[in-house]
Amino acid sequence: MDKTTALGLPPLPGVDSERDAKAVIRRMRMQGCQPDSSTLDVQSFNQLIVAAKDDVVADDAAAKDELTYYRNLLDKVALFHDGIRKISIAFRTSRDDLLPLVPQHCPQFT
Repeated sequence: MDKTTALGLPPLPGVDSERDAKAVIRRMRMQGCQPDSSTLDVQSFNQLIVAAKDDVVADDAAAKDELTYYRNLLDKVALFHDGIRKISIAFRTSRDDLLPLVPQHCPQFT
């Protein structure tokens, strides 16, 4: 039995990383006003920690989605450039094939 349970308090959510701690601090700053009393409202602080950790999870998911989007975009750009290169090669090849069609007996084309 831990200390919070022995005192009749709800179990405290843990802050496991520096990133979680920064999210909790950000949430505390967003509240703006200082508490009216010096007593600690454990339940609201627990809710703040849980909300901050939810923010971290949501930020991670958004970052993964954004990374996937840009990876797909880069793949499309690479395919586009590959297609342009192939068209350019095909155009040069077809243009070179047309050169023998120029009449040999016309001096203005030679």
